[in-house]
Amino acid sequence: MRLNKNATIIILLALTATAATGSLFPQLPFQPQRHVVFNGRSFEYFGPDDPVLSGSDWLQMSLTVQYYSELHFFPSRHDLLGIVNTSLEPLQGWIRLHLDNWDRPNVDKLIWAEIDWIADAKVDFELQTPEGYSTSLLDSFSQQLPDGFFQDNALLTVTPNPPWEDFYCTFTVQPGKMLLIDRLEIATICVPETSSLLALAYAVGCVGFLFLRRRQT
Repeated sequence: MRLNKNATIIILLALTATAATGSLFPQLPFQPQRHVVFNGRSFEYFGPDDPVLSGSDWLQMSLTVQYYSELHFFPSRHDLLGIVNTSLEPLQGWIRLHLDNWDRPNVDKLIWAEIDWIADAKVDFELQTPEGYSTSLLDSFSQQLPDGFFQDNALLTVTPNPPWEDFYCTFTVQPGKMLLIDRLEIATICVPETSSLLALAYAVGCVGFLFLRRRQT
């Protein structure tokens, strides 16, 4: 999909980010270099690289995507992004999160991502990097939460470490349907060899999500 900059909203993460001190990332046996949490309205940064790099990150989305401070059919959730389609026509939308990296040549990038969301829509997730970089989905896991939202996570690698990566979601919401994102969490680390770190991750039961295609609910 080709992006039209005149039809987007760009939020500089530096304007909405809040400083935070986090503990060790519970799903991976290392301290991430970048650890970004988007809660639907603002961003928190926990990684040691984030204080310098956060100012060059951005979130971009189509004008069809809306912010919902609350919705009566999900009373326990607040600050949601997405589309509740009350029109008579299908609505298409996309959300792109851009993260910059340090220049660490000749190393692999390991990425863990988790998202809380609900959708009765066609949805595609994609990890985008500059040309010449190899991306692989290593594992995926999904569970449905009591309120009907899904919590999905993914474990991916990029070889070698790129100067940036984009987390790109496109979707089509039919009349009377919806797609809502409540939380997106991303952790990354650069390693000399992905295979050695992956072996350690599996030793402690680390599993991931779905960055290929989300099933329709």
